[in-house]
Amino acid sequence: MRKAASQSPNTMSVSAIVEGFETEEGDVLVAYSNGQVIGETTVLNGSIMETRSTATEDIDPIYLSIAGNTQQPIWFAIERNGEIVASTGEIMTFQTNAVIGSPDEPTAINFEHATNEYEDGKWYTINGIQLQQKPTQKGVYIYNGKKVIIK
Repeated sequence: MRKAASQSPNTMSVSAIVEGFETEEGDVLVAYSNGQVIGETTVLNGSIMETRSTATEDIDPIYLSIAGNTQQPIWFAIERNGEIVASTGEIMTFQTNAVIGSPDEPTAINFEHATNEYEDGKWYTINGIQLQQKPTQKGVYIYNGKKVIIK
């Protein structure tokens, strides 16, 4: 696993389940803010949650520590073999020392779409906004359904 880009002494703990996307063992749940990785963890077993009302007893929560400094917006991605296969919009805000979810009542991270929707030869921000041309600023982008890092 790579080190989170943010080297902040402040953290936020998240206990979560994945909704709306089937994960596989070895997938990586990655938290991003402002184009930077601020936390990640490996999914230990596959899971799928269609609705919040589905029983969660059979699904182990995912535990993630997120680094940050301010109330920055956070979005999540699932990486499989180094490629983003699903992502969320900005669905959470960093809060110093916050504990989001618990092992008994994990929070839900809902994945709205998989990046295969972006396999069209166009560039997108990681939040799914289509760009007019290849980006020139540093950051993480999607091109033909694959994660591309511009340095």
